[in-house]
Amino acid sequence: MNLRSALEKISTRLGIPADIGAGLPRLECIGFSECSVDQNVGILEYERERIVAELNTGVLTIDGEGLQIRQMRRDGLIVCGTIRTLTFERRG
Repeated sequence: MNLRSALEKISTRLGIPADIGAGLPRLECIGFSECSVDQNVGILEYERERIVAELNTGVLTIDGEGLQIRQMRRDGLIVCGTIRTLTFERRG
């Protein structure tokens, strides 16, 4: 068992959200037009139809139309446009 898995289990037992206790990514979507992503490490691809973000535990691909990064913070970002799909590939 790796450290992140252990932290996830401990967070669950203590009733602490895993995104806080284990540093897991948190995605929040508002309809199909906005997505907020925490634990962003960097942008790997940025096109109007696809944005690929590296997260601390994997890679998130957002496909759609007219996509743009509305806000980018130190560890998070907000993507808006017409969001069609979100795909997460976990590392490790």
